[in-house]
Amino acid sequence: MIDLERLTPDQILIGVTCAVGAIVALFVLLKSFRKALRAFSTLFARKHRAADVPAPAEIDLEEIAPSGPPPTGPSLHAYNVPMRLVVLVLAPVGRGSQLPSAERLPEIVDQFAPGLFAIAQAHQARIKIWPPQLSTQGFAAALFANLPLPGHRGKGTPWCALAGRFSAGDQAFLAGLVLRAAAPNSLGQITLAHEAEWLGVLRTSHV
Repeated sequence: MIDLERLTPDQILIGVTCAVGAIVALFVLLKSFRKALRAFSTLFARKHRAADVPAPAEIDLEEIAPSGPPPTGPSLHAYNVPMRLVVLVLAPVGRGSQLPSAERLPEIVDQFAPGLFAIAQAHQARIKIWPPQLSTQGFAAALFANLPLPGHRGKGTPWCALAGRFSAGDQAFLAGLVLRAAAPNSLGQITLAHEAEWLGVLRTSHV
């Protein structure tokens, strides 16, 4: 135990200086550690995003769909609004998962909206297959980023986009739809929280 009464002023000054120096050094070390930790976290997140999010699709939506739903043929409604199906994106859920063969694709698509594959053909929709995705929210964010809608995320324009999960047998999938109506609306970008919502949101007709 140090007897403070026997210390000279110079010794006290040296001790205080050393203590302050140690505190400053500890603060600098802690700040450097936090900076290194943030850099590592950013690099780790980038690696995982790069593996999970596909490259931008580079699709000019206005060019491939200059108008709303066709006047004849099978029809598609989203929230009771007539729509043209412009882009359909499909992805399996989970690392290492794969989509079934091309022969089973119509069967898979019709699981979350009966007759949707025939509508995709009639509307000449672009069908995109993405690599396995880890979550509905991550898939929706990738869809909205890679296929940006005009205006304020599509609101106030004829465009809207839907993203959500669905099941076919014992396998889970994710679907993203980019749609165009005949007139502006307020739908915008929508993520479906539950796969049962697809049947309430989409309505198909082949009359």
